[in-house]
Amino acid sequence: MKRTSRSSTYAQPIEKIELDESNIKRRIILVILALIVAGVAIGYGISQLTSSNKGWNIIEVNSSSQVNSGSEFTFNYYLGENGSPTAERKTLVTLYTRLCEEAYKEFDIYNDYDGYHNLAYLNKHPNEDVNVSDTLYSALELLNRYGNRYMFLGPVYENYVSVLYADSDTSAEYFDQYYSEEYFNLYQEVLSFVNDENKVSVELKGNNTLRLNVSDDYLQFAKDNDFHYYVDLNWMRNAFVADYLADNLIENGFTHGNLASNDGYSRVLGDFEYEYYLFDYVDGSVFQAGNLYHDKGDAFVLRKSYPLSELDTDYYKYSDGTIRTPHLRMSDALNADESIRTYVAYSENLSCAEILMDLIPEYYENSLKPVGKADISSVYIVNGTVYYSSHADDNMQVYEKYNKVFMNN
Repeated sequence: MKRTSRSSTYAQPIEKIELDESNIKRRIILVILALIVAGVAIGYGISQLTSSNKGWNIIEVNSSSQVNSGSEFTFNYYLGENGSPTAERKTLVTLYTRLCEEAYKEFDIYNDYDGYHNLAYLNKHPNEDVNVSDTLYSALELLNRYGNRYMFLGPVYENYVSVLYADSDTSAEYFDQYYSEEYFNLYQEVLSFVNDENKVSVELKGNNTLRLNVSDDYLQFAKDNDFHYYVDLNWMRNAFVADYLADNLIENGFTHGNLASNDGYSRVLGDFEYEYYLFDYVDGSVFQAGNLYHDKGDAFVLRKSYPLSELDTDYYKYSDGTIRTPHLRMSDALNADESIRTYVAYSENLSCAEILMDLIPEYYENSLKPVGKADISSVYIVNGTVYYSSHADDNMQVYEKYNKVFMNN
């Protein structure tokens, strides 16, 4: 089966530094996986995206579906590997639509749905035993196992979203803790609760039963300040959604594709050769810094301090070029993105959510070192240098203005 691609389509122009042609390895790339994360064309240069011809196609959720995660993901699949491309597409669209609907409802903090005890339900029923799905229970169990308390920043995110989605600098500054002493102080009060497991925690009781424990004084504080969400996965959510979609697609025998969220979580469903694009942000512009070449199914997590396209919406850029990101530290609720503009971690054996749990300490603490786990490989870019931790990436191609340096885990 020949799988060849020659071009990609971007939501916005990406500035590219010229390659040193003498250093390009000549070979046939069977599949180019452009995980640009922007949810735009991870693309394989497909000319007819809605066709059912054999080859690479973008699979979208059924247009009749009203509530789903489909708009946050790009799903590419090689149709016709197992029979009729048209029949396979029909089956795949039905399955993918159902999975996107289920994932959205499970992790929605705003809305209740019949048959779901989701995050919205959990937030409305503190200090009660709640029976949830395997999916939600497993997600909260993983967060608990890693001691990850970012899920409790819900009250901060509830206000901070007004910065990320502001329509003007004036509107953003009103809620921005860097400009507003009022909101900075409010967030510090929130942190005094969310950093204390005696004030808020998720207790796992087995058999998919859990309890959101919230102290009386925190309940009163939330009521006084009109806060509604004690638990919010926020920027972590799509790691769990990506895993849910990918695991279920694989379980149903669909292994000839890949999917990527707009905000940086990607899964390759099978073993085939592909190319992962690395990007950097310099002086207000996005650059393609290099490429990784792989031939195994991997999970990728990208953290970055800049938006890659207009679909990458959880950022606000002030007129002076300052960027606010969704990544807030637990210590002071300020942006964690200081030293590292781009950090990619990937694994052949672990899920996106598992990788993220191990990546967070390195990225959020700006440690400038690889993730300290043997089965996670790291690639990050700092001041024109691409650092990498796996010899599998020795063949990584970087553009001429970048250097690459091997770093041991």
